[in-house]
Amino acid sequence: MGGTSMRSTGNGSRRRRILVVDDEPAFAELMADFFSGLPGSPSVTVAGNGLAALDAVHREMPDVVLLDLKMPVMNGLDVMKRMHEVDPTLPILVISGTDSRMANQAFRAGAFGYVPKPTNLRYVEHLVEEAVARRRT
Repeated sequence: MGGTSMRSTGNGSRRRRILVVDDEPAFAELMADFFSGLPGSPSVTVAGNGLAALDAVHREMPDVVLLDLKMPVMNGLDVMKRMHEVDPTLPILVISGTDSRMANQAFRAGAFGYVPKPTNLRYVEHLVEEAVARRRT
């Protein structure tokens, strides 16, 4: 999954915008399907690598990013740094199968949260809601 795709549903009111960044198409689609099916149907954009993610941040201006750390083209820590150069307040939730050292690096790089793969989707939903609420206040 090298580029980006977007799913939008619902009416014209302002919806949350979620960017899912993961090079594993099955996991990215699982996340997109889950969030697209929630009440209020957030707009979900999927990017399969770091460069596509940076392009999507500029285009979509997401409310929150769900980011894998191990990806081709550009690793997640570098992506996070570049995203925060664009928008220092952008909440980035790392969802990755990496070890605790990488989790610590992610927090030092500015991650809002860290969730190991495999994950509980309802827990991720809770963290996304918390991140969006904090950003709006």
